[in-house]
Amino acid sequence: MITALYCRLSRDDELQGDSNSIVNQKEILWRYAEENHFPNPRFFVDDGYSGTNFDRPAYQEMMELVEDGMVEAIIVKDHSRLGRNRLVIGQLLEEILDEHNVRYIAVTDNIDSLKGLDDMVAVRDLFNEWYARDTSKKIRAVWRAKSSAGKRLCNNPPYGYRKDPEDKERWLVDEEAAKIVREIFSLCIAGVGPLQIAKRLRKEQVLNPTAYWEAHGLIVGNPTPADPYHWDNKAVAAILERMEYLGHTVNFKGTKKSYKSNTGTCSAHFIRAVVLEKLVLEHLQRTVQYVREYESEFVQSMGEKSAADRRKEISEKRRGLSQSQRRMEELDRLFQRLYEDNVAGKISDERFAKLSGGYEAEQKDLQEKVAILQAELTGQEEQAMNLDRFLAIVKKYTEIEKLPPTILNEFVEKIIVHAPDKSTGKRVQQVEISYNCVGMIELPDTNETNSKTA
Repeated sequence: MITALYCRLSRDDELQGDSNSIVNQKEILWRYAEENHFPNPRFFVDDGYSGTNFDRPAYQEMMELVEDGMVEAIIVKDHSRLGRNRLVIGQLLEEILDEHNVRYIAVTDNIDSLKGLDDMVAVRDLFNEWYARDTSKKIRAVWRAKSSAGKRLCNNPPYGYRKDPEDKERWLVDEEAAKIVREIFSLCIAGVGPLQIAKRLRKEQVLNPTAYWEAHGLIVGNPTPADPYHWDNKAVAAILERMEYLGHTVNFKGTKKSYKSNTGTCSAHFIRAVVLEKLVLEHLQRTVQYVREYESEFVQSMGEKSAADRRKEISEKRRGLSQSQRRMEELDRLFQRLYEDNVAGKISDERFAKLSGGYEAEQKDLQEKVAILQAELTGQEEQAMNLDRFLAIVKKYTEIEKLPPTILNEFVEKIIVHAPDKSTGKRVQQVEISYNCVGMIELPDTNETNSKTA
């Protein structure tokens, strides 16, 4: 059994000075636990989290231990540290902690569940919630005032701009990146689609936005790309759709109905870092071993054909695309000749309408066929290129014993941690790993693979 010493600090709390600092909270809680002989004190710290948000990692970890029956007491500096939502806090104190026999103490507010919770606790909860609501109103008022004055509320300027060192709310044109943005718009105006623009940028070895910002020492939220020159149609389309490139100031793209709304749709759950790192390392080791030993089976499992079949199919589609494009050019010439003959009186209007109608129908069918072929060809080429890139990364490593950031970023695109399932009486948690270039990989049983290849 442990004694949970819970600390929380939000940005709004920092404005009140050092009284609520994490250091100060820790000192008060440790001294209180020591003087009152609480067993096995352990800190749970959420630094930079609002009291209206209960998706805090340390809080969730602590509550998991409460549900597992491992917590004897929870101690906080003051009652507002636990949270600022009276409904959630009321349920926590009156139901959850009581059900698991967990003692709750708020040191400076003189609250101790062992002595009983009086009506003043509910009053404190109400005042704590009002504080959060009042703070939210003030922040929204500041944002509205800034927006009305034409100030940009976006923290990070889009690709092609940079912050003015002297005025953080003012954007300056980043000429090096702006050159690429202008090229993207020029190609679009010329009729080149996002897929083809992305291919051209990859061919020209242009750093994608994330890689460009990292190369210039800027901190970005996105993971480091495995291929710094990889552009896709979504990234190009996102640039073409942004109103900021027309010189507009765009604010308030999204709003929340209430300050109590938590962002995103993820449920409140967590997984320990050491457990997650162990799972990822083991899966990566098995993946690398499987791909190296059974490359052809892996390629087939990814829905890919052999390299020779792939080249043959791509070649046939290119040939079909070329023939269709030549026929469309030929139809354009026939249209022009037909029109000239009609104007010169060589063919009647009735004959012109009949012939041109047939040509138009054929050209429409060809346009649809060309669009489909281009999309399929681009998709196949990109898929083949991604698969080849992943195989090349795998072949760089013979053995992976640790998981440094370089290897993690080179292999893994994202990790999805699902909420735990306790329906069987045991805590089971699903973790999905999406690899760069190829996405999710389902590894077969090695014994089954050996029997198939024997």
